[in-house]
Amino acid sequence: MDLVTRLFGQNSFMPRGHCYLWDPGLMRLHLISDFLIAAAYLVIPITLLLFVRKRRDLPFNWMFEIARKQASNNN
Repeated sequence: MDLVTRLFGQNSFMPRGHCYLWDPGLMRLHLISDFLIAAAYLVIPITLLLFVRKRRDLPFNWMFEIARKQASNNN
């Protein structure tokens, strides 16, 4: 149990802001960029799905469906 506590306990991890010297501007920049990355991960599969559903003449539309399913399974 001691090994699990050492591996997953919070005592060995440094707070994220410590690396940035707790600079509010830099912390805000990272927060905004993390939010935009998360939004992209959510929006891209939805956009692909809507695009494939509107355009039935795509030669390989099944590939978009597979990519959308893979992306939604990874989150």
